[in-house]
Amino acid sequence: TMAQAVQYAVGVAGLPLVDVVRAATATPAATLGLERVGALAAGNSADLVVLDASLGVQRVMRRGEWVR
Repeated sequence: TMAQAVQYAVGVAGLPLVDVVRAATATPAATLGLERVGALAAGNSADLVVLDASLGVQRVMRRGEWVR
């Protein structure tokens, strides 16, 4: 999963969290030409994931609604 990829990139490969999150969010959205996704900004879709200290998924919001 993408969550596992983020955990690996930070925990094993030692990459900076901010770079890994960008690579998992904004970069794919831009590559696919998607608008209003991939970053937290006014007018964007309210999709987000809350991670714990171990980078495990705790909560998920999709289109402004908590789904997990």
